[in-house]
Amino acid sequence: MKTFNKIIRPLAVIAIGLVIKQALLTTAPELGEQEIKAYVPRVNVIEAIEADYQIEVPAFGVVQTQGNVALLSKVQGTLLSVNDKLRRGESFSKGEVLATIDDSDFVQNLAIAEAAVRQATAKLQLENAAAELSVKDWQRISDVPPSNITAHKPQIALAEASLETANAQVILAKLNLERCALHAPFDGRALRLNAETGQWLNPGASIANLIPAAGIEINIPLNLLQLDLLQLPTSGKCQALEVSVTIPNMSQAVRAKLVRVSDQLEQGTRMNQAVAVLPVGINVAPQTYLELSVQGPTISGTFKLPAIAVNNNRAQVVNEKSTLHEVELSIIQQLKDGFIVRGLKSQQKINITPLSVFVPGMDVEVVNK
Repeated sequence: MKTFNKIIRPLAVIAIGLVIKQALLTTAPELGEQEIKAYVPRVNVIEAIEADYQIEVPAFGVVQTQGNVALLSKVQGTLLSVNDKLRRGESFSKGEVLATIDDSDFVQNLAIAEAAVRQATAKLQLENAAAELSVKDWQRISDVPPSNITAHKPQIALAEASLETANAQVILAKLNLERCALHAPFDGRALRLNAETGQWLNPGASIANLIPAAGIEINIPLNLLQLDLLQLPTSGKCQALEVSVTIPNMSQAVRAKLVRVSDQLEQGTRMNQAVAVLPVGINVAPQTYLELSVQGPTISGTFKLPAIAVNNNRAQVVNEKSTLHEVELSIIQQLKDGFIVRGLKSQQKINITPLSVFVPGMDVEVVNK
């Protein structure tokens, strides 16, 4: 009996399972044909807006001086005073007194020279009077014209020469007296002070080094791509481009002018150096590094695209049928946040959604219509 149960029970369980399966298959609803829909990527687009674009190249520059003029003593003496502008490196105007030398000796020299003129004048007058008397005495005793000696002509010539020498000494004394005050030869600023008050100076001694206000330049290293972008030559004179310069301690940028490209390469980088001139009155210490921006020509027919819209100099355009195509771009300039390009048409829809797979002509759904 036990053997019978072991055999019958499993067979019964299997039979019941088959009956349930058949019932389920019989009563299940029939499935119709399933339609497989193609996957259509959803994308965001921006509209291409055509505009004129002015090239702007950010760069840096180093301040250089076009001329370095030494303020020299023309007379000897003690340096009496120095203009504070020379000490602080401030700007000065043409004709302004920058330093003075003790002039007491030269005042005395002028007085001596003027006394010598009076003495020479009196001597000449005496010689003329003596000559006149000598000629009259000669004429009383002889009808023969008086000789040069009788007429005191050598004595008069000597007295006249002495007077000329004395007058020249007065001119020299006045000139030396004027040279005790050293005036600024131009508008500019002090680069370096070389002497202090109380110091003894000989003629030709350097008191300070001066920089002309019109001679402050900025050397701007530019690579070949930047030169091409700005339409500049690799050397020589160029179009006067505007340069916006940021100067420390000045609230507003200063407008300089690009005037030439130097034929000397910048040491280290071996880049070409464009040269800009600062306006008169703007004084910056030599070797100062300045941030600046060079304003280039204006280009028409350009478009600004974000970086995400450009890949390998191409952009993806969605046409009116919502299909996606690639367009070859001409990159004008790369910016921090994108590109300035050519090669698009105004109002074209540019895809800005990254796609894992791109197939030319693929369908897309524009989300931000």
